[in-house]
Amino acid sequence: IGDVYKREPEATSPGAAVRQRMGRLAGSYRTYRNLESIEVVDKRGLLYLGGEEGRPLIPEDASYETGLFHLLDGASRSPVEFQVRGDDTLLILGRYVYHREK
Repeated sequence: IGDVYKREPEATSPGAAVRQRMGRLAGSYRTYRNLESIEVVDKRGLLYLGGEEGRPLIPEDASYETGLFHLLDGASRSPVEFQVRGDDTLLILGRYVYHREK
């Protein structure tokens, strides 16, 4: 039992690890030269693209480890990908690559 208390919360609780990953992905994103911007928010256990009233990002895996999501557009699915590279987080949506603001 003592070993459990010495570990990080992410190691003992899968939910804590998912919340940490979601927090890492949420934020404001901008394209090169700030031509386009978009907001990703964490709301009630899901990420939303476009702010509080935006569209939900549906994860491809429940653990959020792959960074692969999709948006539902009627009957079609639009892929969305997050890539974490050191201190930089990228959001790839269609032909646009957004960088997370620090």
